[in-house]
Amino acid sequence: MRAQWGWGKRGTSEGTKTGILFANPAPRESALPHGEIEAFIAAALRAAETAGVRGKDVTPFLLQEVARLSGGKTLKANIALLVANATLAGQIAVSYSTRG
Repeated sequence: MRAQWGWGKRGTSEGTKTGILFANPAPRESALPHGEIEAFIAAALRAAETAGVRGKDVTPFLLQEVARLSGGKTLKANIALLVANATLAGQIAVSYSTRG
């Protein structure tokens, strides 16, 4: 991160402000098989089209419909991913702050 942001010896940024993307996969114990989730998404998209859902209402509709179709498995997977992401973010922050 220091190399990406060009931090100097005194903690001042010498480089441009850019972002870093950390990709964190869903925990294995909560992840759903690809084919299963694809089927839920396809069914939810059809339901949204049939119901005439448009614009900003599409994402919440799809999330709710996929959760319903999966019997709540996707909600549990999303919560597990949220916790895993928060844990990773904390680990990164602690590691970065202690490296002086």
